[in-house]
Amino acid sequence: MRSIGTETKVGIFVLLGIILLTYFTIRVGRIAVREEGYRAYSYVESAAGLDKNSPVRIAGVEVGKVETIKLEGLKAKITMLLPFHVKLPLGSKVYVKSAGLLGEKYVEIAPGTGAEFIKAGELVEEGGPSADVDRVLTQLSSIGGDIQRVTRSLGNVLGGEEGEKSIKELVTGAKETMVNMQHITQTIDRGEGTLGKLVKDDKLYAEVKDTMANLRQVTEGIEKGEGTLGKIGQGRSPVQRYQGDHGQPEKGF
Repeated sequence: MRSIGTETKVGIFVLLGIILLTYFTIRVGRIAVREEGYRAYSYVESAAGLDKNSPVRIAGVEVGKVETIKLEGLKAKITMLLPFHVKLPLGSKVYVKSAGLLGEKYVEIAPGTGAEFIKAGELVEEGGPSADVDRVLTQLSSIGGDIQRVTRSLGNVLGGEEGEKSIKELVTGAKETMVNMQHITQTIDRGEGTLGKLVKDDKLYAEVKDTMANLRQVTEGIEKGEGTLGKIGQGRSPVQRYQGDHGQPEKGF
């Protein structure tokens, strides 16, 4: 019987090794490595910018990741994988946020204040819609257009010789007003004019004060019905005031 040569044995051995390596590679590729943790889901208005494995954060600290994103109805359903030690109190909210104006999106969970915790497979409600970068840029563009139109209108009004003339007249008028105000202030400080004398002359000020006090006293007497003017204000005729209740002139007539 012919013996198998060394070269043939080596070839068969290498071939068997290749077959075994191919087999185990295929088997390992089919084994799904299930990560430890629990899953919770949320429905959001927009998952734009979110991808599978996008970070899930609490207080800015990454604690999990987005496992799947799919459309259900008119909302996006995102499934989050969270470690067992991270407990979400009832009332927790989900927000889709951006790391920057054009940065990556991530899921931020704002913890609730409930005494119990969300269980595996339960819903975490969305706290509010995410900021749409395209919408923000559109609004900024609209605001920029409004500013440009206002600037153009101001340029048309203030531009040219007429605009320069209007600006010069406005500045000149303001300067004249300031000069007049300064002149009035200096006049009062020197005691000139009615206001100046009233401010500087203590005697005149005292007289004006006494006059005002007398006027106030007369007004109070009229309101109380005292004197001739007071009784006129109370609706009695001059004859009635003269005769009085006993045909005698009344006091104050």
